[in-house]
Amino acid sequence: EDAPALDKKFKHDIEVVNEIPIALTVKTGSNVPSPILAELDRKIDDGFPATGSLRFSVWGGSTPTCVVAPNYNAAQDIKTCGGAQLQ
Repeated sequence: EDAPALDKKFKHDIEVVNEIPIALTVKTGSNVPSPILAELDRKIDDGFPATGSLRFSVWGGSTPTCVVAPNYNAAQDIKTCGGAQLQ
């Protein structure tokens, strides 16, 4: 099964695809509010859900509407968002 576009690089827990070497990822889980995930990404990374080492991930049932490309949907308090940190 293909992963959604924003989650392609974090298709599986330990497999990273699209020309990035296999690496571990650390997941936030899927119960992080969208404004919190956006702020976390701004503080520790580049602030964008599809780039950098912390990215939005649909793993665990995160809602795709947490992102309005190219940004997080921080204007709405969506409670079912999650991220993945590339290690």
